[in-house]
Amino acid sequence: MKHLLKLTALLIISNLSLAQNQRLIVTNVETNLPNQSNLKLTSFMYNYMSYHANDYSVINDKRATLIMDSIKTEQTICDDFCVRDMCQRTGIDWALSAEIKQIAGRIYVITKMINKDPLVINRTAKMDFLNLPDESEFMLKLTLQKLLNIAQDKNELLSLTDATQSSAGRLPNYQQSLNLSGPRLGYTVFTGPSADIMKDSRINGGFDMRPGFVNIGYQFEQQYLHGGAYQGLIEIVPQISGLDQGLFLPSLTVLNGLRNARTGLEFAFGPTFTIAKKESKYEENGVWYRPQDQKNINNLPLEDKLDSRGSATLQANLAFAIGKSFQAGTMNVPVNFFFVPNKDDYRYGISIGYNFRR
Repeated sequence: MKHLLKLTALLIISNLSLAQNQRLIVTNVETNLPNQSNLKLTSFMYNYMSYHANDYSVINDKRATLIMDSIKTEQTICDDFCVRDMCQRTGIDWALSAEIKQIAGRIYVITKMINKDPLVINRTAKMDFLNLPDESEFMLKLTLQKLLNIAQDKNELLSLTDATQSSAGRLPNYQQSLNLSGPRLGYTVFTGPSADIMKDSRINGGFDMRPGFVNIGYQFEQQYLHGGAYQGLIEIVPQISGLDQGLFLPSLTVLNGLRNARTGLEFAFGPTFTIAKKESKYEENGVWYRPQDQKNINNLPLEDKLDSRGSATLQANLAFAIGKSFQAGTMNVPVNFFFVPNKDDYRYGISIGYNFRR
């Protein structure tokens, strides 16, 4: 009896496994949308099905394409019979195709799954959307979710189907998770005593350089909070500064930011760590002296001050930044202004970067 139960269980599991692993091939996506290609959308559909169609084994079979090409009609259209013929010849269970068409100010998406067995009912999902061609991937994703009975995100659905929302108030889907990780190029300007020390000669402890230099770095960011159009972010920016003046000055900035993904505006603050040469000095009659240069006979308090003759020291300050991301097609161009106050002065500058919407 136990052996019979085990055998029955194995057969059930085997049948379930076979049912859940039917072979599915993504054939093609046809579209007439501007700036959208059939190849790009077909690749998106293949990748989406590979990750989310858990009941199917999604394959990329070149033989299927060759067979479809060989049995197309003279009008180069492969209809349902053509697709079914291809499935039967290759042993593939299902073939998936899609159409995305712009008609009369709306965008219509149709996805269709055709089975190799003519007795099995084909599966179709249809949806229509607002005229937002740049969001075609998200429209295709929503239609595939309907086809696969996957729960749809209501905010995504409304942003692409609800015409009562104004164009200014509607948030494009790709901006709901705006990520601006990428290279950064900027310039920092020093003010006050720090600027004077940087311009002074090395004999006096200065750096004999301009009170400003170029920064080159990379921004890494991670979203930890998402409330509609607003994002809470952690931004980490390692940089190298001073290369334009023959210097190598590393720094690291860690910012906590808040960004509006709709407008691209953001504000951030956090610690910034730099390595600077400092020397212990005392002030007398408005002038700073090193004890080894002039004896501190009045025992005035010593303070660490910027000095090219000193030792490398890790310095921490609080940085504030405000900026906006501009968009040009699929490119994001973040522009940020930053301000770093110090005890005696401050420094400020600008940072510009770029990345591409994924």
